Amino acid sequence: MKIPSRHARPALMMVCAIPLASFVLADDRRPPAGLTDPPAANYPDPFLPPASPVFEPDQQKLDHALLALLNPTARLPGQTVADYKLEMQRLDQIIFEPDANDGTAYGPVNSDLLRVMVRFDELPPLATPGSIAGGHFFSWTENEEWNVLFGWLEENRIMTVAAIPEVTAVVPVEPPQHRTAGGEGDLVINGPTARTAYSADGGVPPPGQNIKVGIISNGVTNLTTAQTSGDLPGTVNLTALGAGSGDEGTAMLEIVHEIAPGADLYFAPSGADMNAHLTAATVLAQAGCQIIADDVGWYQEPFFEAGFLGPAMANLMAVHPQLMFFSAAGNDGETHQQRTYIDVAPPSGLHDYLLWVYMPRNSSVDIYLQWNEPQNSIPAGNYRILAIDNADGVTKFWSTHSPGPNRTLHFSNNTGADTNFQIEIQAVNDIGALLEIFMEPKNGANHYITNTSPVDAIFGHPGNPQVRAVTAVDYTTPSIIEFFASQGPWTQLGGGSIGPKPDFTAPDGVSFSGAGGNHIPSYIPATPPPYYFFGTSAATPHVAGLAALVWSAEPNQQRMMIDNALAQGATDLGVPGMDNVFGNGLVDAVQSLIFLKGPSPPTTVTATDGTVGDRVNITWNAGVGADAYHVYANTTSDPGGALLISLPPVTTTAYADYEQPLGFAIRDQTMYYWIESYNNRFMRTGEWSALETGYLQPTNLPPSLTVPTGTFNAATRVPIAFGGIGVTDPDAGGLPVLVSLGSGSGTLTVNTGVSGGVTPGQVANNGSGNVNLTAPMSTINTTLADSAAVLYQSMPGISGTQTIYCAANDLGNTGWGGPLTDNQSFDITVHATRFAAWQHEEFPDDISDPSKEATIWGRNANPDNDPHSNAWEFFMNTDPNATTPAGQTNTMLQSGNFHILTRIGAGINPLSWTLESSSTLLSGSWGPAGESSTYGPHPDAPADAVLWDLSVPYAPPAKFFRIRFDTDFVEP
Repeated sequence: MKIPSRHARPALMMVCAIPLASFVLADDRRPPAGLTDPPAANYPDPFLPPASPVFEPDQQKLDHALLALLNPTARLPGQTVADYKLEMQRLDQIIFEPDANDGTAYGPVNSDLLRVMVRFDELPPLATPGSIAGGHFFSWTENEEWNVLFGWLEENRIMTVAAIPEVTAVVPVEPPQHRTAGGEGDLVINGPTARTAYSADGGVPPPGQNIKVGIISNGVTNLTTAQTSGDLPGTVNLTALGAGSGDEGTAMLEIVHEIAPGADLYFAPSGADMNAHLTAATVLAQAGCQIIADDVGWYQEPFFEAGFLGPAMANLMAVHPQLMFFSAAGNDGETHQQRTYIDVAPPSGLHDYLLWVYMPRNSSVDIYLQWNEPQNSIPAGNYRILAIDNADGVTKFWSTHSPGPNRTLHFSNNTGADTNFQIEIQAVNDIGALLEIFMEPKNGANHYITNTSPVDAIFGHPGNPQVRAVTAVDYTTPSIIEFFASQGPWTQLGGGSIGPKPDFTAPDGVSFSGAGGNHIPSYIPATPPPYYFFGTSAATPHVAGLAALVWSAEPNQQRMMIDNALAQGATDLGVPGMDNVFGNGLVDAVQSLIFLKGPSPPTTVTATDGTVGDRVNITWNAGVGADAYHVYANTTSDPGGALLISLPPVTTTAYADYEQPLGFAIRDQTMYYWIESYNNRFMRTGEWSALETGYLQPTNLPPSLTVPTGTFNAATRVPIAFGGIGVTDPDAGGLPVLVSLGSGSGTLTVNTGVSGGVTPGQVANNGSGNVNLTAPMSTINTTLADSAAVLYQSMPGISGTQTIYCAANDLGNTGWGGPLTDNQSFDITVHATRFAAWQHEEFPDDISDPSKEATIWGRNANPDNDPHSNAWEFFMNTDPNATTPAGQTNTMLQSGNFHILTRIGAGINPLSWTLESSSTLLSGSWGPAGESSTYGPHPDAPADAVLWDLSVPYAPPAKFFRIRFDTDFVEP
């Protein structure tokens, strides 16, 4: 028996005569929306609803349709058992006895076979359901976790099964509802760009394995037709469950193959009941499918509870941690109502929000009602479905009973007249319940959109938090939700809800091969190809194919990362954030891959070689998803040592490597370049481009020196420290440069003990008038930045402004153009005695250390040769520059005082000079040193001199001392 499509109007594969290549489709390619402006409701006055029949206790376990076969009081006026069985035949719920005995696996039988579902107590029975009721079935499957059994039961055994104490309900199995409503959608979700930019298509090269995608739908009857046309690959893996019946599965596979042509395809039919559906999913998961997608829904699933398949699919995903499950959200947007019962005109007993359906003759409609009480329980409320012929106000069809808080009404208009029916809900016992109704017009029937709403129309396994529900937008208007698309959230018992739902949006209305012929409802005129595929069942394989494409780019990723990539990459539609209309938004293969792998790298990088004095110009093509780029370079082809040379990121597809890369010091050599893409949306970098080389011939840039700018004061022959010298060179990098320090009036000594600074081997002529430092800039700057980096000591007799010369030479090691230099200088003021009348000396803090004793001498001191030359000398230690060192005397420091032995010409007035001290050398800072002195001959003094012994108490901070001769100083 052919399984009908879920929704007669939007649930379709549609045929249209518009050429596919045009991509401009006429309005009539779309399934029509529901009818508007129904006629006024026609009620008899007074309204007399049908009486409620009374059933025996075991009969109350039966659904209305089964009761009508057994109890005449359950039948509608004028209806016969044959009428009910005709509806059951339409719904694939019956095999007539002659048919069962003629070539089927069920004969011989004693009565017609009915496809039923048996429910058991919530408490597990003492034995399995099959052992209790299975003996009465010709074919059955069971699910102990659900406490249900599905199978073919002989009509004459219905009451036998109902009488079993553990049995709580026996109801017909409602048929699966396939949510039907190919390359255009591939363009909308950016499949071609993603496959090209990331070399991903669902396939994984050895030693990996292709991504496996399994489809669950009605069937792939004409699979070979699509394979012959090239719309499907030569290998499509059918499970042991077979090919099913119909070709909605064929169309779904075509869409997956369009988007992920490298993926391995699998198919399993949904079967005739929910347990068969679960078996199909289990078989596909056991076959290794990482992705399963279905377009199958069951109106026997609870509308207000977790139900059967959702938790089962979640458990299956727990057993197979790498399994993703996508399901069509449903196409009930215009055939669904969820409202609290309100009496239209108390006490009429009729719901204020009736539904309407227009039914030409021989058309059908299926109506499903549930209210918010637990399904596997005896409900407190009691509501009935009535179909009232609007022409005469007479109730022609009605559903009065079911074991739980649900009602189902199936009827066909076989009266011969086109009729508008009012679909009413009658309250037999109103508890103010929340009513949820789904209406399925079929075989040419159409609905009015009065009182319908897509909100809260998602239920069953697509509503499970672990299953990803997919909704639809037409590929020509991808920001507008399809008028038939079911929306969330999913209201649960107790007032809670599951949502937001759906999870993803994808396109429908796409072309497919049409394998199997015209699969559209009868109210759509048949026209020549091409064929179009509408509904959330067309959208769902788009997401499954996209997931396979993305996963093949990173086949070792975990399922949750792929799921997150799909969500993060989706284009947000509707209200900001995830919502109950579009979910995360319209899926996008490129954006999902950018989130997962970063933007794609440029595929073409070109480096134009520089000439003398020029640079390397690097250009590249734009990377997909790249908003900016980083340029990396190295002097070798090893990317591990590459340095980033472009800061900040480059926003164009070109970069000029001026002079040389940042961080390198090179001379005329091949450089190696890589380009890295950057995406602003995800703040994500991608893989590097392929290697490109360029010959860099940079023009040498000059070094630059900085020197101290402060004031330096020193005394003749007294060492003074300075620092603050620095050198920069934009293209020297870590190669050595030369810094020279020079003085024509004294010696310079560089400190080679600074941590990280220059070593003795990197300093030439240290302690001379011209010192050279040859080392990398950073090393030199570490030393010269120290405040005591260099000591300057003037030669004897030097005073006044003395220039310190500094020069930097880059040694020509940074490119073409030869060595370049920079020269700077600064001054030191040396203070000395005017006309040999003044002398300064700085004494060390630690005066008890003989090695630090100072030597003091007078300018032009030569008393041996000219005792009356107005020259003088005083000293403590041996003066190496004295003309007559043998005539000098060493005196040790004593008792915290120091002694100055002064040798002057004989006859000099000892009172004509004074010892003064200063801590700054500045004018006006000098004062008496508090000295005491004794005069007397000294055995070591020259014959032409006398020795003065000055005992001076040393009291910091006075460090500088001078002898001031009075103005009346005269020679003897």
